[in-house]
Amino acid sequence: MDILEQIRLVLADVFDDDELAVTEETTAEDIDGWDSFAQMQIIAGVEETFDIHFTIEEVVGFKSVGDMVKTVEEHLEG
Repeated sequence: MDILEQIRLVLADVFDDDELAVTEETTAEDIDGWDSFAQMQIIAGVEETFDIHFTIEEVVGFKSVGDMVKTVEEHLEG
């Protein structure tokens, strides 16, 4: 399972929607209910899934799911 699919599963869990369609271009504006609380749940879920920890700077820089995918890749490579 690739990183994007694993992040999609986290989003599906947070938004309780197993059919949630997510691409690297998906942003918070694309998903109803993606507010600051949901963002915290997403970050925590992704960190747990990949056993990594994001910095505040990284989290602030997330403008799309693709940004998150890229940052996860960087953590896994590092």
